[in-house]
Amino acid sequence: MLSLAQQQSLRLQQLGQELATLRAGLEERKVIDQAKALLIRQRNLSEDQAYQTLCTLAMNQNKRVVDIAAAILAIADVLYS
Repeated sequence: MLSLAQQQSLRLQQLGQELATLRAGLEERKVIDQAKALLIRQRNLSEDQAYQTLCTLAMNQNKRVVDIAAAILAIADVLYS
């Protein structure tokens, strides 16, 4: 019985970690989508072009796409506030 409870506890812990990872991924996706929308509006790009722009900037600066997207949103917030 104790072994079963320990296994269930471990499985719940693993599921909690998976859920946290998925939530973080969703939040990153939201940031990227917001930055794409900004590029689409400001530069008149297609969605694919906006994403490629983010990817190119990330690659050139050796950063993650989400970090570039967050930086773009932060600059836009300062400029357009």
